[in-house]
Amino acid sequence: MPEINQYTFSVKELTEILIKNADIHEGSWMLSVGMGFSAINIGPEGAHRPAGIVIFDAVGIQRVQEGETPPPELVVNATSVNPRRNKANT
Repeated sequence: MPEINQYTFSVKELTEILIKNADIHEGSWMLSVGMGFSAINIGPEGAHRPAGIVIFDAVGIQRVQEGETPPPELVVNATSVNPRRNKANT
């Protein structure tokens, strides 16, 4: 059987994983990504061109605020994916 070397998650799956990891049980949440941008001149000698570099600084989740209407496919309800457990049932 081949060894697994890579796992890929959708935006929604990653949001669910982060909700569970942060032990969040209520609210609607979506993925947030902190990025930095830098400009550089790059290319072979005599043919440099301006280019941009995007740096991913952080990945997190943020609560959807009242009145916001992000695309539903990006929003995860914490109550559904990480419900509170009764202490008697743990």
